[in-house]
Amino acid sequence: MGFKAQADVITAVIIILLAAALTTSAYLWGMPLVQKRQEVAMVEKASSYFDRDNSNSLVKKIEYIAKNGGEDTFTSEVNGIWEFYPSDFQGSQNNSIEFMFRSKATNIAPDMGWIPFKTSSISSPGYVGMDEQSVVLAKAETSKDAFIIRYRIWLRDLISSDGKTYQVRLVPRNPSLPNASTGNTIRISREGAPQADPSNNNLIITKIQILLG
Repeated sequence: MGFKAQADVITAVIIILLAAALTTSAYLWGMPLVQKRQEVAMVEKASSYFDRDNSNSLVKKIEYIAKNGGEDTFTSEVNGIWEFYPSDFQGSQNNSIEFMFRSKATNIAPDMGWIPFKTSSISSPGYVGMDEQSVVLAKAETSKDAFIIRYRIWLRDLISSDGKTYQVRLVPRNPSLPNASTGNTIRISREGAPQADPSNNNLIITKIQILLG
C-alpha cells in the first residue's frame, strides 16, 4: 500500500473517531439541558391545572360545576399525589384539594410557605362580586437536589350584600374510598341544586362530589 493510500485510511479513521467523540460529547452535554426543559415543561403543565385563566383547569371546572351543575372529569398529565380534604375534615386543610409532585425546576419561590397563586384575595370569607369562591395557593420546598411543589384549591364562603352566605362544600362521592391517590383523574359533580340550610335560611349550601381516580 502506498503512502497516499495509508494517509487516506488514517485520515478516514481520524474523522470517524472525531465524529464519535463529538457525538458522545454532545450527548453528555445535551442531556442535562433536555432534562431541564422537560422539568420546566412539567412544572408549567402542573401550574396550568390551577390557573383560573385556563378554562380547562381544575379550579375552573370546580367553579363551573358549582354554579351550573352537571359533571366533568379532570385529567392530569403530571404524575404526583392528589389529596382530598372534605368539608367535614377536622383540620386547616378542610374543604380543599391538594396536588404534590417532585421536580428539579420550580416557578414558585422556594421555602416561602403557602403563597397565593392567580388569586387576588385570600381573605375568608370573601364577598360576592368581588372575590372568587376558590382560593388557590402554592408552595415549593427544597428537598436535596429538587423541590417538592404543592398546589391547593380551597373553597371559602362568600357573603352577599343582602347578608346571605354562599358555601360550596366538597364531599366524597364514595366515602369508602381513600382520600389520596396517585391516579390522574378527578371526577367532579354537583349533588343536587344549592339549598338553604334548614337551621339558617341565609346559608346557601352547594355540595360538590369529588372522586379521585
